[in-house]
Amino acid sequence: MFGIEIFEVLIFFRQLGLSVAGAAAFWGCVFLFLGRKSQSARSSALWQGVSQKLILIFFPAFFLFGLVWAVIAISQCVFCTNAHEGISIAETSRLLSDTTYKQYGLYITYMILGISGFAVFLIRRTFFYNHIGWFFGVFFLIISAFLLYPWTSLGSFRHDLSVSLHGWHSIFTLGSVVMVDFLFIALRFNLRPYLVKIFPLITGGVWLGLGLDFVNAGLIFNGEFFPTPRVLFMQTLIGIVIVNGVLLSGPIARAIISFQERMNSEYISPSLKKVVGISGAISITAWAGVTALDGFRSPTLTYWQLVLLYILFAAVIFLSRGIIEKFLERYAGD
Repeated sequence: MFGIEIFEVLIFFRQLGLSVAGAAAFWGCVFLFLGRKSQSARSSALWQGVSQKLILIFFPAFFLFGLVWAVIAISQCVFCTNAHEGISIAETSRLLSDTTYKQYGLYITYMILGISGFAVFLIRRTFFYNHIGWFFGVFFLIISAFLLYPWTSLGSFRHDLSVSLHGWHSIFTLGSVVMVDFLFIALRFNLRPYLVKIFPLITGGVWLGLGLDFVNAGLIFNGEFFPTPRVLFMQTLIGIVIVNGVLLSGPIARAIISFQERMNSEYISPSLKKVVGISGAISITAWAGVTALDGFRSPTLTYWQLVLLYILFAAVIFLSRGIIEKFLERYAGD
């Protein structure tokens, strides 16, 4: 449909699961480290509390990757791509089969450790939280191995490095922006302590990921760039990400802090809450679009049709936030 193969959709969800789980594991480790280095008990509790909330986004992403990997392995995908900011390198089905076969041992380790951790989380939550740093650290290393290791060489160091950076940067881009939107909701928009300490760190991570994306695109630019509507639209999405990131980390963040200081409250106005929600939906949809179109090599949609789909998906993500808020009210606690 629209020139998109079912296996290309599966590959997108595989990457989405790894990216979000990797981002939750990475930032969970960072926050715990900063909490232990903090000089005040309140600040330490803030860092640790945020890291614990990340488990609620880690496990869904963990199971998403596990399920999609198994579906691809069983069904023997016949076509897939690794791509870079709209510049793609096609892989044969043989290369994908070789990669999947070589990942088998790591996948089994990933699933055993994750399911065991999930069981402990359900049965002995206090014990799990006391050792959550080790859990996040191990999974960040495992996920990085999935994304960075050249499971099947493409014939040159430059191409292998580009593929590795392409997969790994998604932890800092797609994964991190999904995590940020999750935290905005999970923290109930009580944001003043977090805007000052936590979100600038994540913003820096997103910019790092964007820089890695430019690097891996540059490694193969001469041989893989084709100015199709798909590629041009992806460059539009990169521009949207940059502008939106500047606005969110600058004027929007300052407006929230100013409002909370003026009202002497940790909450924000409904209008500012809506602006944050729109900005988050724009960012998530843009990075999801870049990641998805990386793998959709031959879509038949025009540039303006892609723009319309982007707007529709952003609207759906924004409207779905209410469902996520209700879930977190029930399971995440204040």
